[in-house]
Amino acid sequence: MFVKNRGKSLFAIILALSMILGNITVVTFADDLGDLVFYELSENNLVKCPQAFTPNQPGAVPNTPDNLFDGRLSIVNGEFYNTNVSYNHATGNETTAAIIIDLGAVVPVGFVRIMFSGSASRSFVFKLMGSQTGTANDDFENVREDTVEYTSMAQDDGPDREWDIFYFDEGKEYRYIKYICGGNNQNNFTAMQEMQIGYIAGAFSSLEIFDPVITLNDSADITESGLEEGKITTTISMRNNTEDTHYSFRLITALYYDNNEEVTLVDLSMSPQTTISPSSDIDLTTDIDVSLAEGQTIGKYRLGIFLWNDVEGMLMRDGGYRFTSSGLVKNNSGSKSGKITALEANVDNENGVVSITGATDKTSINQRISLLVLNPGKEITDLTSDSYSYEDGVINYANQTYTISGGTFSFGYKMADDAVSGVYKVRVGFDDSVKEDVFFIYANQAETRAAIEGINNAADGDEIEEIISQNIYALEISPEFYAALGAGKALIGEQLYDIKETKAFEPDKLNEFLATFYELATIYKFDSAANAYDIKTLFSEYNDMLVAAGVDIAEGSVFYGISDMQKQRVYGRMADAELTSIAAIVDKCFEASVLVYIEDSSLSGTKKMIEDYSAQMGLDAAALDKYNNDLSDKQRDKVCEELYGRNYKDFEDFAYKFNDVVGDFDPTKPTEPTPKPGSSGSSSGGKPSYGKPMDVVVREPIPTPAPAAKPAFKDLDGVEWAKESITELSAKGIINGFGDEFKPNDLVTREQFIKMLVLVFGLTDETATANFTDVKAGEWHYIYIASAQKAGITNGLGDGSFGINLQITRQEIAALAYRAAMAANVTLPEVQAATSFSDAALIDYYAIAGITAMQKAGIINGYEDNRFAPKEKATRAEAAKIIYGLSKLVSK
Repeated sequence: MFVKNRGKSLFAIILALSMILGNITVVTFADDLGDLVFYELSENNLVKCPQAFTPNQPGAVPNTPDNLFDGRLSIVNGEFYNTNVSYNHATGNETTAAIIIDLGAVVPVGFVRIMFSGSASRSFVFKLMGSQTGTANDDFENVREDTVEYTSMAQDDGPDREWDIFYFDEGKEYRYIKYICGGNNQNNFTAMQEMQIGYIAGAFSSLEIFDPVITLNDSADITESGLEEGKITTTISMRNNTEDTHYSFRLITALYYDNNEEVTLVDLSMSPQTTISPSSDIDLTTDIDVSLAEGQTIGKYRLGIFLWNDVEGMLMRDGGYRFTSSGLVKNNSGSKSGKITALEANVDNENGVVSITGATDKTSINQRISLLVLNPGKEITDLTSDSYSYEDGVINYANQTYTISGGTFSFGYKMADDAVSGVYKVRVGFDDSVKEDVFFIYANQAETRAAIEGINNAADGDEIEEIISQNIYALEISPEFYAALGAGKALIGEQLYDIKETKAFEPDKLNEFLATFYELATIYKFDSAANAYDIKTLFSEYNDMLVAAGVDIAEGSVFYGISDMQKQRVYGRMADAELTSIAAIVDKCFEASVLVYIEDSSLSGTKKMIEDYSAQMGLDAAALDKYNNDLSDKQRDKVCEELYGRNYKDFEDFAYKFNDVVGDFDPTKPTEPTPKPGSSGSSSGGKPSYGKPMDVVVREPIPTPAPAAKPAFKDLDGVEWAKESITELSAKGIINGFGDEFKPNDLVTREQFIKMLVLVFGLTDETATANFTDVKAGEWHYIYIASAQKAGITNGLGDGSFGINLQITRQEIAALAYRAAMAANVTLPEVQAATSFSDAALIDYYAIAGITAMQKAGIINGYEDNRFAPKEKATRAEAAKIIYGLSKLVSK
């Protein structure tokens, strides 16, 4: 039995199945739904599903009229209407209990209203499907799939029961409606008390879209017979039945060749943007030429027919059509409610295959997704309101698809042979959401081979630089990366020229060319790095490349295990080195990591470095054999005590020190090294020893002044923070003034500060000698500088000089004071947490450890704006403050 009944907006009469078969229930619709049409439903409308529901299944509902439209099962005269019996209450596995309703004929369907009920809060999955032709599962298309959540579900039959309304897309016509209910989170069924099916009068038929008519060569209608070779004209007619609404559309036809392995867009045609006025008809038309290439068959061609509101919003009117040699097929119309939440595009340049994947905020299937890929340098604004063809060169690819389980979707296609190398922008549309912040870079392999051949034939490095610049995408080189090379581009061009003159690059082996290019680029960037910050940036940007080149920075390496501050010193050592090859980068990173570790390490840590890396460190075989086989455990500990905590220039420097220390031990004596009277601790060969001398230096005590009035300097106003330090040190004879003035804001020279350090730590050694080019015997500062050099406090400026009369910087003060404390075996306390100075990137690597230790000890601090100002010059007041802080530790 099938009847159609019209109802008005407010007190609409609704014919529906109620909890008692055949009853008519009167309810009301909200005013804003407009003029409604409902279909009368009764027992005769129910269609038995393919699989019966077994009465003895756990949790089965008794055979009562109340359960006619139970979402768990449906019973009419003892028959169960269900498609799946696998639901298990014990485990909560979902069921797919179903009801199929036969409306008696193909009719408009605009909505389904459902009244659910239950005993508790719950959420459950349901699906609505429609079919025009039959009841087999394959005949149904998804209309809605969603999750319903309730905070409470009333079971009574009173007037306060709530309806859920689920709208269909405009223009839907079905005979059969299938409702499927999944299991819920309460591990039981969810009852459906009533269902209503109908449409909103007027709105449903406001726009009529007729199936396309397809002709061949402007004559024969081949809509039913199928695709053929020739000029294919597609026409879709539309009728606007409204009195005041305008619609706007574009018809898109796209010709694809599908060889079952990959899809290629062959041609595309787009009608002008066309507006349909109220109470009018229009035809939208496109033309496509189908011409078979050699070896191709018409059976592998298909025509996609899409109707979009516009190309900017990419909103699909419905699922569109596909036209093959078998004829015209209407696509699943699907749904289109939601947003794009993820999108990714990748290309296999070797095979020219593009893969675009994404997801929506809906987990349901059959959500319609539209795709446009624009050619390099093109924007959506290049698609004007005029008609458009593939030859216009704006669109690279266009298609439609549907989401699968989980709301994900994917497109895949093969680039055309003449597609140029460059950046391709991807636009994906879903509902009113367009996501276009994704792109892929394609390298046409013919262009790639031509570029490499051009490099092989180049007359000089300048020509190679030009070829790379013009073929940046074909060579798969990042434009940003190449631009950042700056002057290095010319140098790399020259180096590539020299390489290809010896052996030409193989045009079909792009990876080999790129390996060479990126190796040269990496060397240039590292060798031209100005400071530790530049090296740190390169480590971040080139991490994968460095690992591939063999730089040991992965988990388990020495570099990986050191702190960020220690890494900063590694970067500084690398910035000061000549890094003219990948091997030099690899070796310097490892060397700097090990030496920084030893510098800040303990006895056991240094011992481990020797055990693990003696070969890489180049330790003398004889000395190493003696260390490993002749010395006792206590003697080896003494060796490591002498080695750790020192600043070594390189592995060679450490090896000299290792040889010196090991050589001073007599295996027949218990633990102490054998003194060398008069020796400075240098080994044969004349290389100076870095670190403490092997002969024992007796630290001079700081003289205790006789009770006397402390000198009063008249110019200490303004430096109250340093007044005590200046007064106390002056009384002890460690610093001097200028009569009754101290001149606290004058700057300190390197030799002046060295004198203060040597005196406060009692490190004066009358036997010490200095070998700096600017330090002469007989000068007042000679003995202090010589003592500091012998104790390993200073190594000078690296050019053989000490830096006489140069004003000392704040970072030099910290580094020298730290080394002096270590040389005097004075332990710096940790009275406060380490500070991260805002200008830490400006601190040179050699000073980081000293600044950190002195700051944590509370002896040196930054400024109020959190700067340390490492390169600023130190004043006499600042120097006095630091020396006085150290003197307190010595006196303890």
